[in-house]
Amino acid sequence: MATDTHDESHRSQTDDPLDLTDTAGRADRMRDAVDDWLAELNDAVGEARAFDHFQRWLNAQTAFHDYSDRNALLIRR
Repeated sequence: MATDTHDESHRSQTDDPLDLTDTAGRADRMRDAVDDWLAELNDAVGEARAFDHFQRWLNAQTAFHDYSDRNALLIRR
């Protein structure tokens, strides 16, 4: 009977996202991931701001900031 032996000794510590001993590398990977997410979010917000519908929604929220999102949308219509 053959057993599946997966030898991971060839992998470096920075290749393994679950390696808890490489705290400096883990922190760098986490920081890189957050930076990537923020860049994606910034791009998405920039694209959304370009849409007239979204800009009208922002204007309604500004004018009726004390109202719920739903009520502000109903008033805007």
